[in-house]
Amino acid sequence: MYDFDTLLDELLKSKPELDRAMVLQMIQEKKATVGAGYLTDQGALFLIAGELGVQLRNSNSSDLTLKDMYVGANDITIVARVLAVYPVAQYARKDGSSSRYLRINLFDDKNVTRLTIWDENVDAVGRLGVKLDTPVRIVNGYVKQGLDGRPNLNLGRRGRLEIVTEKELLSTMVSISKLEKETGDVGSNQNVPLLRGKLSTETRKSNFTRNDGSPGALTQFRVSNGDGKELRIVIWYDVALPEMKIGDTIRVNNLRLKLQSGGESELHGDNGTIVEVVANEKADPVVGPPSGTSETPIVEPISTKLRDIKDKQNDIRIEVIVMSKGMVQDVHLRDGSTVSKGEVTVGDDTAEIKLVAWRDSAEKLLEIEPGERLRISGLKRQLTKMGIEQLELTTTSTIEKMN
Repeated sequence: MYDFDTLLDELLKSKPELDRAMVLQMIQEKKATVGAGYLTDQGALFLIAGELGVQLRNSNSSDLTLKDMYVGANDITIVARVLAVYPVAQYARKDGSSSRYLRINLFDDKNVTRLTIWDENVDAVGRLGVKLDTPVRIVNGYVKQGLDGRPNLNLGRRGRLEIVTEKELLSTMVSISKLEKETGDVGSNQNVPLLRGKLSTETRKSNFTRNDGSPGALTQFRVSNGDGKELRIVIWYDVALPEMKIGDTIRVNNLRLKLQSGGESELHGDNGTIVEVVANEKADPVVGPPSGTSETPIVEPISTKLRDIKDKQNDIRIEVIVMSKGMVQDVHLRDGSTVSKGEVTVGDDTAEIKLVAWRDSAEKLLEIEPGERLRISGLKRQLTKMGIEQLELTTTSTIEKMN
């Protein structure tokens, strides 16, 4: 249920002093310590990560990435970084009322997606200080098809916007500086998150009238890489520019490549584009995981296997090892109420799975620690909207710690 290589790569990023061979050896030693037949490689990896103070993101989180989005998705939680923040705008409803909305462009290492934030959540953008490259979590979002046919993420009244602060998760989220391109690097990609180059012409601003009669403005200039390769940048807005002169190194975000009729490539921006002069660049800080240890678990024979739960629906009984630290968070329901939701990853020698608890039962998951062996009865099998199998505690469920 978890991809071993993905989890291993995540651990190695958090612990650069280790290499793959060392971790594989640790896995075999952990399985030998616990006892043959009681852990998968993935399960041993979860326990090793816990002992090293690393909480694997995929072990205890409902977070999805931009590639996981699909049109029609509801109540999904997405993590990404901010590419651009647009001004607040008004939307007129059919009933004559109006609502506020704000657009944000999000990015990861391979994708750019539009997020539209509605009504009350608009104020959260300023309150949280969301800006270029801010890591954010969109909780209880929904996805609709945009005019270009691509999935667009929306955040309404039932959702919320958060700043990502977990160090382990931050270490997996690529910073915009890693996606920076120079003029010679721009190929056929439609999106250019960040362009770096030397200003090679004076900036020029122009006003024009749109087809609908409304006034418009644009800002244009050229940048080069110093080797003769130039690109024209057109920003379809009267953007605020910093003080800069020809020869200055500048960065421009949120650009889109466009081919002109003569075959020349141009980069177009809009009112979410920012131009800045580069000065005294500093290396990105290295985000490291916290340190910590846990006791070596003592494991007894396990009777019920996780691989067999797909044949059952209710009143499921399992004996498992806890793979991650329990987590509890508030979840907003459709009726506007808020309930507690707990999550923890458990496993045996056949598979690993997420265990979920709601309301008063959620607090039970905070009482267990990685490495503990549990006997849990009265579970219910469920599939999430993403088709992921998980087990849920019911009102009749019991959790017994096994020596």
